[in-house]
Amino acid sequence: MLPLKLSIYGDFYDCQIYRGRLYLWTFDGQINTYYWSKIIEKFLNKGLNELALTYGFLNCRSLYSPDFNFIFKDKDFYHLLIQKFEQLSNQHLFIDERDIQDCLLGQQDVLNNCLPIDTEIYDSKLYYAIDDGLYRASVHQQTVKPISNRPVKMWSSRLLSLKSNSFGQLSLSAGSDGLFEYNAYSDNFFPDPSLKQIESRIVQITDQHSQFSNYSKISIYNSTRVAQSGMAVFEWKKNDPEKAVYGRKSYKRSFAELVPESSIFKKNGKSNLSWGFGDKIYRETDKGLDIVRFNNYPKEPEQSRFQFLRTIAIESEMGEIIAGGVAYFGTILEFERGLLVELSNGQRLEINEPITKWRIYPRAKNFDNQLHVILEDRIDILSFYHDFFLDQSSKLFGAELDLKFLDKEKVSSF
Repeated sequence: MLPLKLSIYGDFYDCQIYRGRLYLWTFDGQINTYYWSKIIEKFLNKGLNELALTYGFLNCRSLYSPDFNFIFKDKDFYHLLIQKFEQLSNQHLFIDERDIQDCLLGQQDVLNNCLPIDTEIYDSKLYYAIDDGLYRASVHQQTVKPISNRPVKMWSSRLLSLKSNSFGQLSLSAGSDGLFEYNAYSDNFFPDPSLKQIESRIVQITDQHSQFSNYSKISIYNSTRVAQSGMAVFEWKKNDPEKAVYGRKSYKRSFAELVPESSIFKKNGKSNLSWGFGDKIYRETDKGLDIVRFNNYPKEPEQSRFQFLRTIAIESEMGEIIAGGVAYFGTILEFERGLLVELSNGQRLEINEPITKWRIYPRAKNFDNQLHVILEDRIDILSFYHDFFLDQSSKLFGAELDLKFLDKEKVSSF
């Protein structure tokens, strides 16, 4: 199953998608904000498959719902839907930046007059890192400038990577200075006494090198080549009743321990690059990947949080692995000369071109099936549909999506 593919030709540097808006940073110093649905409508007007376009690019999460799982048991419907996706995946959808000017909500200069090192959007706020620190600006504004041109400086530290979770925290990777965390909400920020408080809402998780990081459940996986990667394990604990939020019992997220890569994978010696998200952790080896399942909440005290699954052989001629990521549809490996996506259905997708930047959105309700890849002359927006039809608990590649809580989930950070 090939993914759906939509290419927008232009000279792009970074991208984000949030609440139906596509944000594109350009190398000439602009941020262009588009109505994403209007871009898709251009292809609907060409008579292309409406069902595949809608569920592939606008509303993917619906296909994970229990209602659709029931319908998929009807093999006629299942095969018809697969056929519609496959027909569209055999067509390369493309458009030029000049042809989507009527989809443009606003255009503005890049903030602070410089291109960001990294960006993240959470709760209608754009967080971005530049050389002199971390900044925050409001987004989703109903103005000619959809991003506020009055950013607030949050911290004077040079960061390499930002990642948000669904509870108001951002993990901040600061290279040799270590791994930090920022709490977006002051009313539920209870500083953990075991962690060093740096600023009013920022704590240091570890002083070990941090190249990039991501959340695994409520914990954080810290990734680095310089030292050992590892999991900063957090747990929910009952809070002081006097600190209950809105009169209800509340829980606080407390730091438990820092587990090094050598303990997770039971391998000493050379520290290889590893990364994680959700219930999966991956570690490069000389011949492929080690795969571990992470359980943030073991049922028994003696039960391990980390279960080794298997080692998978991977061959690539694209050079050394320099970064990795985990989505529901699979695991992404960034090499020196391209990307490799190990899909949750056991298939593989290679992109053998120089990569400017890539992004996945596993916390976005309607875009968690998408991979955005910025190349030299375009952005490729890949929409994967194979994962809708899989047993989530048996996947080796890709995080497990807990289908039981889809109808109960809280408001998404995206």
